Amino acid sequence: KLGKLMEEDINEIILRSIKLNKGQAMDFGVTIKTRLDANLPRFKCDQRRMKQILVNLISNAVKYSPANSNVEVSTIFVEKENKIQIVVDDSGCCMSDEQIKIALMRYGTVENENSGFVDSVGLGLPIVNQLVREHGGNLIVESEVGVGTKVVVELFL
Repeated sequence: KLGKLMEEDINEIILRSIKLNKGQAMDFGVTIKTRLDANLPRFKCDQRRMKQILVNLISNAVKYSPANSNVEVSTIFVEKENKIQIVVDDSGCCMSDEQIKIALMRYGTVENENSGFVDSVGLGLPIVNQLVREHGGNLIVESEVGVGTKVVVELFL
């Protein structure tokens, strides 16, 4: 459940979440890059839970990306829809639509080229999905073979 909701700077929470993933990224040989919208409005959220969402998504992107690749975290303010989008993009192994459904289910794990190197019990994405929904948002997972996986968190102001 969500705790106290406060107006927060999402870009600042992202930067703190990236710091928590720096060691893992170095271990995996992955570079984390950012493209943060400087005009992003503050968002009313549970800072601790928002950080949990971001740390998990960034960690997943790093874990499932090949060495010498990039993970990009970006923010976009979609003014006409009054929403913030947080995008975590990687060039790692991909999932089919069916595998995405499994990954979003509690204890759902997906076999792929990197799964032997990654410890997972299948709780991360389902928890992230629940926390995003509790913030009134949407979690969108897109994956394309040979391109990578993009996870979008939509937060409505």
